[in-house]
Parts: sequence; structure tokens; C-alpha cells
Amino acid sequence: MPHQIPVSELQEIARAQYQRQDYQTALKTFTEAIEASVNPTVSLLNDRAVVYERLGQYTLALLDARDAIKLDETNVISYIRAGRILQNINKHSKALEIYKRGMAKVPDKSANDNLRRRHDKLAESLSLSARPSPSGTDPFEKLPVELVEMILADLSFRQVVYVVRVLRVKARLTILATVHEYQRDGRALSVDFLICGTSRTLQELRKKSPNHL
Repeated sequence: MPHQIPVSELQEIARAQYQRQDYQTALKTFTEAIEASVNPTVSLLNDRAVVYERLGQYTLALLDARDAIKLDETNVISYIRAGRILQNINKHSKALEIYKRGMAKVPDKSANDNLRRRHDKLAESLSLSARPSPSGTDPFEKLPVELVEMILADLSFRQVVYVVRVLRVKARLTILATVHEYQRDGRALSVDFLICGTSRTLQELRKKSPNHL
């Protein structure tokens, strides 16, 4: 009869294989240890979940993490593992549920705080990503002044005024722009002005060219 390696020893061998980044072999050894166990431990299931996760086999990783939670609802590692896997597959609401469930089950304060931080960080991230962009965001804001001047210099008077109206260039971004001469009824209109996004500026532009606004 061949010598049977104890489950605990198989687990240590698999961990060493994982540390060497020999993930496929580690997976086989962890599976062997689990199959040799009458009742697989939370530690074994979590270890194999890590390998599945590393190999991108998220469904199998999640199954092991959930089984680990069923075995011991107070083990914080299982909740963290399951939550992280769910985040990796973009099931963020499910991840929040897992963290929340763990917060209700894990008695250790330090471990519970860990889950709470993960939950709150994810919730805040989802809240920020769902928030609409503020109205009046100015695409010129991050451009160098010289580049903005070049862009505006190629626009007609009417187009420049449209830029002021629609883009609402912020008051703190003061740009000196020169508009090409605008021919109208034999008269040349040359305008140098500061774009500062204020109603006063628009009123001044209307006074200078009331027929073209």
C-alpha cells in the first residue's frame, strides 16, 4: 500500500508551489488535499480559491470562497476573498453584500473594521463613478493658453461668441484671444477681448457687434 501524504503536508507543499508561481501544480495539489479530506477546512478552500483567482477562473474561485463562508461565517478571510473576486468580475453590488454580511457575522473588531473599510471604499467609488459630470465643464481648462489662442484665432466672431456661451470658460481661466477681422457691409471689425465666461463680457461683445449675436 503506497504511503499517503497527510492533508496538512499536501497543503504546505501546494503553498510552496504557489510561492514559486507554479500555479497549475499548486492547483492540482490543493485539489488533491481537498479530495483527501473528509471535511475540507476553511483554510484549504481559501487557499485553492486564491489559485483559481490567480488563474482567472473566477467562477470556481468564488465557489470555494462561498463554501468557506458556509463552513465558518466568522472567518474574515473568506469574505474578503469572495468580495475581491466579485469586484474582479465587476459584480460590485454583490461584493458590497458580501462585505456587509461579513460585517454582521465577524465578531473580531479589527477584522470587522477591515471589512467596513473595504465596503465603504467600494461604495464611495461606485458613487463617484455614477455621479454625472458637472455642467459647464470647460474642455479648454487643461489646454495651454497658447493653444487655446490658436484655436480661437481660426474661428469667426460668431463662433467665438458661441464658444463663450456654450463652453462657459471659467473666470479663473483668463485667455487673451485675438479674433480675425470680420467683414460686414464694407466695415472691418477687429476685436481683442478677454474670455472670462462672465455675463458682462458677453454684454460687451453684443455691444460691439449687435447684428451678429
